[in-house]
Amino acid sequence: WDVGEPAADSFLDQGQDQNIDSTVIPVDTSVDSPSSDTTIDAPPGPFNPGTGPWQRHAGNPLVAADQSGVDHKGAFSPVVYAAGNKYLMWYAGKGSTSADSVSYYQATSVDGITWQKDLTPVLSPGGAAWDSTLYGFTVLHDGSVFHMYYIGASGIRRIGHATASDADGKVWVKSANNPVISPGGTYDQTFKAIGSGYDSTNL
Repeated sequence: WDVGEPAADSFLDQGQDQNIDSTVIPVDTSVDSPSSDTTIDAPPGPFNPGTGPWQRHAGNPLVAADQSGVDHKGAFSPVVYAAGNKYLMWYAGKGSTSADSVSYYQATSVDGITWQKDLTPVLSPGGAAWDSTLYGFTVLHDGSVFHMYYIGASGIRRIGHATASDADGKVWVKSANNPVISPGGTYDQTFKAIGSGYDSTNL
């Protein structure tokens, strides 16, 4: 399943922030317990990537491109966040061969291995707007709000911003000031925002 070109790999360390391939994953590993002064560490389970050497999980792919009209043409660009007693993953799903069929979805896990998909997009293309086609993205959490920076295009690629204030990062609102970064000057007249490569099927 991974003989093609990998796209936007990411990993997290349960004890500190990490980044790889331009994807930043801030990790909050201490959540105040409502019933005591103790703290809850990052979710328990077999998912503990460490620093390497890396070993492929025997059960890969963990999130398969298997949902017709959602991601059966590709599941890619995962971003994972440790939230209390579970993991949240946002990923891009390509539902057809059309370039504008990419939307962002969410999956959840208690161990970082077995994931449950939500087949309702958390962010969709903007139709005739500047972000009629979606590409890669990243997500960060500032302690109270999730922020998503994503690549959209309608001819020229630009960078947009969206926020989610709910605890699970499921309800996203695009910024009224989008796009927040556009081509300009001389060096980026043919602006190509940082994104990910894939062969239309594989992560």
